[in-house]
Amino acid sequence: MKRLRLLFIFIIIFVLISCDSVTISSPNPFFALDTVISITFYNTPDYEKHYKEIKNIYYEVNDVASDFLNSNLDSIYYLNENRSIIASNTLKELIEYSLFYYNETKGAFNPFIGRLAHLWKDSIKNNCILDIDVINNELSIMNNTSISIVDNNISIIGDGNLDLGGIAKGYATLKASEYLKENGIDNFFINAGKSNILCGKTPYEYFRLGLDKPYGNGYFKVFDASEIAICTSSGENQNVLIEGNRYHHLINPFSGYPSNIYDSVVVLGNNSMDLDVYSTAISMMEYDDAVRFSEEHNIDIILYKDNEIIYEGKNIYEKKK
Repeated sequence: MKRLRLLFIFIIIFVLISCDSVTISSPNPFFALDTVISITFYNTPDYEKHYKEIKNIYYEVNDVASDFLNSNLDSIYYLNENRSIIASNTLKELIEYSLFYYNETKGAFNPFIGRLAHLWKDSIKNNCILDIDVINNELSIMNNTSISIVDNNISIIGDGNLDLGGIAKGYATLKASEYLKENGIDNFFINAGKSNILCGKTPYEYFRLGLDKPYGNGYFKVFDASEIAICTSSGENQNVLIEGNRYHHLINPFSGYPSNIYDSVVVLGNNSMDLDVYSTAISMMEYDDAVRFSEEHNIDIILYKDNEIIYEGKNIYEKKK
């Protein structure tokens, strides 16, 4: 479920209102969670201190959520390899949240999809399709895997592997927003990899945001907003066309195949972690289920397919001109 460098391309056009001069501080972007992350502060004299703290938040989550070869004993990779570890509070919390969302979305978000996700990524790189027998075997393994948590002792029960790529970035962005609020920082903009955006207040009238057309050029929606979190899922990156069918890294945990119900799912709300998970989960839901889910969870969604918006929430968090 890991979403790398996904679809959400944004532009920022500041429209000034009558106000005093604004100091804009944009420290160097940094790399974490497989993406380049940038932070912009407005009228924040001690921004360097806050930038350092936020960077450390992303780095910590990056280290524990990694499921690729590394020497960190407190990581998903080490848990997958050794099947049992004594986890840090951060890793434990991430896993507990993942299990919560797994149940809440009735399996549409599935943290046990690690093995199957890696197999599909390798196949996509080699321009080939997984064999149906391999898929069915991996689905059986995934569905017969669980987690035991006793204090900070975490064990995988079964042969499946964990993948926290569908929650890690949203979790880190949520922690960053909590830190900023605790320190009285209201005016900021976080671009956590183009698929995960967090807008604070702005000393201007609004941030102008554009949603990039998947598999094409231009934007399918441009809107004005502030004080909002936005997450998106799309198969545009990491995809391959084989015999007219598109295969990518967003794997449906029910069928075992890449989900192509939508070309892009955009979720808008307040909690970056919720939205990160929900954008993945909704990508696996049929239209009526997706709309019902958004209404039940008080979030707004935009569903985009075949060059048109097929659904747009009635309460999109916009600030009109």
